[in-house]
Amino acid sequence: MQHYDSRRLKMTDKEMYSLLTPILNRAGNRESSDDAKRKWVETRIGEILQLLNGKVGPKPYDKEHLRVLVENCFSPFPDPQESI
Repeated sequence: MQHYDSRRLKMTDKEMYSLLTPILNRAGNRESSDDAKRKWVETRIGEILQLLNGKVGPKPYDKEHLRVLVENCFSPFPDPQESI
């Protein structure tokens, strides 16, 4: 995780899925491709955004808002900006 934390801001999505897919496959005791994992994640993100936005009215939440929410609430890593 220390290695991941030091590189996470520089990684592309492709690099991130290449890193995570073998870990998730091992943990889930299954084999699937990087693309399958990406599609699964995109589907879950869409479902979460749909729930956050509700069925009517404006749609204030998007992927960027969700990223900020997850990073601020659930990330085990300290915010590098806090130390400045």
